[in-house]
Amino acid sequence: MSDAEVAQEVLGTYKALQVANPIGKPPDPEKVEAARKLETKIAFRQPSDDHTLAPAVAMKWKESPEYWVTGGEIVAQNLNRTLTCILFAHLCVYALKKGAPKFTVPIEVVELKKGGFDNHYILVAGRTTGALGDKLSEWNQDAFIIDLWGHNQNRGKLVAQPPAIIVSDMEDASRKTVATIPAWGV
Repeated sequence: MSDAEVAQEVLGTYKALQVANPIGKPPDPEKVEAARKLETKIAFRQPSDDHTLAPAVAMKWKESPEYWVTGGEIVAQNLNRTLTCILFAHLCVYALKKGAPKFTVPIEVVELKKGGFDNHYILVAGRTTGALGDKLSEWNQDAFIIDLWGHNQNRGKLVAQPPAIIVSDMEDASRKTVATIPAWGV
Protein backbone atom coordinates (compact mmCIF):
# COMPACT_ATOMS: atom_id res chain seq x y z
CA MET A 1 0.00 0.00 0.00
CA SER A 2 1.36 3.46 -0.87
CA ASP A 3 1.84 6.12 1.80
CA ALA A 4 -1.03 8.11 0.26
CA GLU A 5 -3.31 5.07 0.59
CA VAL A 6 -2.15 4.52 4.18
CA ALA A 7 -2.93 8.16 5.00
CA GLN A 8 -6.37 7.87 3.40
CA GLU A 9 -7.15 4.71 5.37
CA VAL A 10 -5.86 5.97 8.74
CA LEU A 11 -7.35 9.46 8.50
CA GLY A 12 -10.63 8.49 6.83
CA THR A 13 -12.07 7.65 10.24
CA TYR A 14 -11.90 11.35 11.19
CA LYS A 15 -13.91 12.76 8.31
CA ALA A 16 -17.00 13.48 10.41
CA LEU A 17 -15.29 15.77 12.95
CA GLN A 18 -16.69 19.26 13.35
CA VAL A 19 -14.95 22.45 12.19
CA ALA A 20 -14.82 25.40 14.61
CA ASN A 21 -14.32 28.02 11.90
CA PRO A 22 -16.26 26.89 8.80
CA ILE A 23 -15.77 28.46 5.40
CA GLY A 24 -18.66 30.70 4.31
CA LYS A 25 -20.54 30.49 7.62
CA PRO A 26 -20.28 32.64 10.70
CA PRO A 27 -18.32 30.75 13.33
CA ASP A 28 -19.79 30.08 16.75
CA PRO A 29 -17.70 32.35 19.03
CA GLU A 30 -17.81 29.87 21.92
CA LYS A 31 -16.56 27.01 19.76
CA VAL A 32 -13.81 29.14 18.24
CA GLU A 33 -12.73 30.32 21.69
CA ALA A 34 -12.65 26.73 23.00
CA ALA A 35 -10.50 25.70 20.03
CA ARG A 36 -8.16 28.67 20.54
CA LYS A 37 -7.74 27.74 24.21
CA LEU A 38 -6.77 24.23 23.19
CA GLU A 39 -4.30 25.64 20.63
CA THR A 40 -2.75 27.79 23.37
CA LYS A 41 -2.57 24.86 25.78
CA ILE A 42 -0.66 22.83 23.18
CA ALA A 43 1.59 25.72 22.15
CA PHE A 44 2.70 26.77 25.63
CA ARG A 45 2.91 23.43 27.46
CA GLN A 46 5.74 21.04 26.81
CA PRO A 47 4.70 17.68 28.24
CA SER A 48 8.16 16.66 29.47
CA ASP A 49 8.09 19.27 32.21
CA ASP A 50 4.48 20.58 32.05
CA HIS A 51 5.31 24.19 32.72
CA THR A 52 4.29 27.26 30.74
CA LEU A 53 6.79 28.15 28.04
CA ALA A 54 8.00 31.63 27.16
CA PRO A 55 6.85 32.75 23.68
CA ALA A 56 10.33 32.41 22.12
CA VAL A 57 10.67 28.87 23.49
CA ALA A 58 7.14 28.05 22.33
CA MET A 59 8.08 29.03 18.75
CA LYS A 60 11.01 26.57 18.80
CA TRP A 61 8.74 23.92 20.35
CA LYS A 62 6.33 24.36 17.43
CA GLU A 63 9.14 23.41 15.02
CA SER A 64 9.65 20.00 16.64
CA PRO A 65 7.96 16.77 15.50
CA GLU A 66 7.17 16.05 19.18
CA TYR A 67 5.00 19.20 19.34
CA TRP A 68 2.80 17.97 16.49
CA VAL A 69 2.49 14.41 17.80
CA THR A 70 1.86 15.51 21.40
CA GLY A 71 -0.66 18.12 20.28
CA GLY A 72 -2.50 15.46 18.29
CA GLU A 73 -2.62 13.18 21.30
CA ILE A 74 -4.24 16.00 23.30
CA VAL A 75 -6.77 16.63 20.49
CA ALA A 76 -7.56 12.90 20.24
CA GLN A 77 -8.56 12.77 23.91
CA ASN A 78 -11.87 14.46 23.04
CA LEU A 79 -13.07 14.21 19.45
CA ASN A 80 -16.47 15.71 20.28
CA ARG A 81 -15.11 19.26 20.30
CA THR A 82 -14.86 21.43 17.20
CA LEU A 83 -11.43 21.94 15.68
CA THR A 84 -9.47 24.54 13.74
CA CYS A 85 -7.11 23.65 10.90
CA ILE A 86 -4.05 23.61 13.16
CA LEU A 87 -5.80 21.19 15.52
CA PHE A 88 -6.73 18.99 12.54
CA ALA A 89 -3.04 19.06 11.49
CA HIS A 90 -2.00 17.95 14.99
CA LEU A 91 -4.56 15.15 14.91
CA CYS A 92 -3.41 13.95 11.48
CA VAL A 93 0.26 13.77 12.52
CA TYR A 94 -0.64 11.90 15.72
CA ALA A 95 -3.06 9.52 13.99
CA LEU A 96 -0.53 8.66 11.29
CA LYS A 97 2.26 8.08 13.83
CA LYS A 98 -0.06 5.91 15.93
CA GLY A 99 -1.96 4.12 13.15
CA ALA A 100 0.67 3.62 10.46
CA PRO A 101 3.57 1.46 11.64
CA LYS A 102 5.44 2.41 8.46
CA PHE A 103 5.43 5.71 6.59
CA THR A 104 8.23 5.95 4.05
CA VAL A 105 8.15 9.68 3.31
CA PRO A 106 8.62 12.71 5.55
CA ILE A 107 5.66 14.96 6.33
CA GLU A 108 5.96 18.73 6.26
CA VAL A 109 3.54 20.75 8.37
CA VAL A 110 2.93 23.74 6.13
CA GLU A 111 1.48 27.10 7.05
CA LEU A 112 -0.33 28.91 4.23
CA LYS A 113 -0.98 32.63 4.40
CA LYS A 114 -3.13 34.52 1.91
CA GLY A 115 -4.01 38.17 2.17
CA GLY A 116 -5.65 39.15 5.45
CA PHE A 117 -6.95 35.66 6.17
CA ASP A 118 -5.90 33.55 9.11
CA ASN A 119 -3.15 31.08 8.52
CA HIS A 120 -4.15 27.66 7.23
CA TYR A 121 -2.24 24.49 8.08
CA ILE A 122 -1.94 21.45 5.84
CA LEU A 123 0.41 18.48 5.63
CA VAL A 124 2.62 17.89 2.60
CA ALA A 125 4.01 14.36 2.35
CA GLY A 126 6.79 13.09 0.15
CA ARG A 127 7.75 16.34 -1.61
CA THR A 128 11.23 15.82 -3.04
CA THR A 129 11.32 18.22 -6.00
CA GLY A 130 10.34 21.82 -6.41
CA ALA A 131 10.53 24.46 -3.72
CA LEU A 132 7.64 24.71 -1.30
CA GLY A 133 6.68 28.07 -2.81
CA ASP A 134 6.78 26.76 -6.40
CA LYS A 135 3.66 25.97 -8.36
CA LEU A 136 2.20 22.70 -7.13
CA SER A 137 2.63 21.27 -10.62
CA GLU A 138 6.42 21.60 -10.19
CA TRP A 139 6.47 19.22 -7.23
CA ASN A 140 7.09 15.52 -7.81
CA GLN A 141 3.77 13.95 -8.73
CA ASP A 142 3.91 11.28 -6.01
CA ALA A 143 3.89 13.98 -3.33
CA PHE A 144 0.52 14.46 -1.66
CA ILE A 145 -1.32 16.93 0.50
CA ILE A 146 -3.47 16.14 3.52
CA ASP A 147 -6.12 18.69 4.54
CA LEU A 148 -8.66 17.15 6.92
CA TRP A 149 -10.05 20.57 7.89
CA GLY A 150 -10.83 21.40 4.25
CA HIS A 151 -12.05 17.91 3.46
CA ASN A 152 -14.53 17.99 6.35
CA GLN A 153 -16.12 20.99 4.63
CA ASN A 154 -16.29 19.34 1.20
CA ARG A 155 -13.35 21.45 0.01
CA GLY A 156 -11.38 18.74 -1.74
CA LYS A 157 -9.99 15.30 -1.14
CA LEU A 158 -8.61 14.30 2.24
CA VAL A 159 -5.46 12.99 0.56
CA ALA A 160 -4.79 14.67 -2.78
CA GLN A 161 -2.36 13.26 -5.28
CA PRO A 162 -1.00 14.52 -7.58
CA PRO A 163 -0.62 17.84 -5.78
CA ALA A 164 -1.37 19.96 -8.86
CA ILE A 165 -5.10 19.24 -8.53
CA ILE A 166 -5.73 20.58 -5.03
CA VAL A 167 -5.60 23.61 -2.78
CA SER A 168 -6.91 25.77 -5.62
CA ASP A 169 -8.06 28.48 -3.20
CA MET A 170 -4.53 28.70 -1.80
CA GLU A 171 -2.52 28.16 -5.00
CA ASP A 172 -0.94 31.62 -4.75
CA ALA A 173 -0.68 31.72 -0.96
CA SER A 174 2.72 32.06 0.65
CA ARG A 175 3.87 28.76 2.15
CA LYS A 176 6.23 28.01 4.99
CA THR A 177 7.32 24.67 6.41
CA VAL A 178 6.75 24.90 10.15
CA ALA A 179 8.06 21.42 11.03
CA THR A 180 9.17 18.25 9.30
CA ILE A 181 8.24 14.86 10.69
CA PRO A 182 10.77 12.31 9.43
CA ALA A 183 9.65 9.03 7.82
CA TRP A 184 9.32 6.15 10.28
CA GLY A 185 9.33 2.37 10.29
CA VAL A 186 11.69 2.16 7.32
